[in-house]
Amino acid sequence: MNIFRGNSSLREDQIANIRLNQVYLGYRNDQASLLCNIRNQCIYKGSSRSSRDILFRLRNNNVFRGNIPDMTNLVCHIHNKAVYRDIQRKKLICTIIGKRLYKGLSRELKDVICHTNAEFDIVELVAILYVMQLAE
Repeated sequence: MNIFRGNSSLREDQIANIRLNQVYLGYRNDQASLLCNIRNQCIYKGSSRSSRDILFRLRNNNVFRGNIPDMTNLVCHIHNKAVYRDIQRKKLICTIIGKRLYKGLSRELKDVICHTNAEFDIVELVAILYVMQLAE
C-alpha cells in the first residue's frame, strides 16, 4: 500500500509505503528507509519486535504511546471512521472516507490529509498517522 500526501498520486508526493507489515519512507523498501513495523496490534521502531521498542499499542480502538496502555499515554481514539484526540470524542482530528483521510469533518478535496491506493485496517491507520506526524 502506498501513502500519498493530499490528493496527489505523483511519485514525489508519496510519503511512505507499507509492504508485508513494514512501513518504509517514500517509495523505497530497503532497510535504510524502514521506519517501523506492525505486529500484534503494535507499531515497533524500525525492524525491532522488542517490547521496549513499541512506539504505539492499539487496544479497544484506543492508541497508546509506548507499551503501557494507560490513559496518560493516550494518543488518540478511533470511533466510526473518525480519529479523536480524546476518549470522550470531543476533539476530532480527522475522518476516514474510503481510502482518504480528511481534516476534521470536511469532505472537500482541498482538505485531504493523505490517501492510499488500498483499503487499510486500524493498525495500518495508526502507522499512517505516525508517518504523517513525521512528515509535518
